[in-house]
Amino acid sequence: MPEKYPEVIVSTFIINDRKELFLVKGAKWQNQYVIPGGHLNYAETLEDCCKREVKEETNLNVRDLEFFTCSEGIKPQDYSKKDVHFVYLYFIARAENNNLVMDEREGKEYIWISPEESLKSKNIHPGIKDLIKKLIKQKGYQ
Repeated sequence: MPEKYPEVIVSTFIINDRKELFLVKGAKWQNQYVIPGGHLNYAETLEDCCKREVKEETNLNVRDLEFFTCSEGIKPQDYSKKDVHFVYLYFIARAENNNLVMDEREGKEYIWISPEESLKSKNIHPGIKDLIKKLIKQKGYQ
């Protein structure tokens, strides 16, 4: 059996000029709302990965990238594949444009929502809600 290794996932909280967060209904996450992100490629910088993944999934350009936090998911029960180990690196960025075009493989439905309102929603992934609480507490986004 081949040896398995953790996979690095770079995900980005995108914030618009109204201080709303961009969330997409993730097909791989039981149609719960999550944030854009994906696998870090070999020899790719974290910043380049953020920009590439956001562009691929949403057609948005982002700026002012800032590292936020990290976490891990070992065999997450609500992910479409059960035997994975993810190391998540989360960033915060500002949307540069509003030319949103969703990659339908990643999700068709999206919302822009205030951090406070997002905490009331039942359709947002619990892990993302925990991160939004941390975002509000540490960064003052409300």
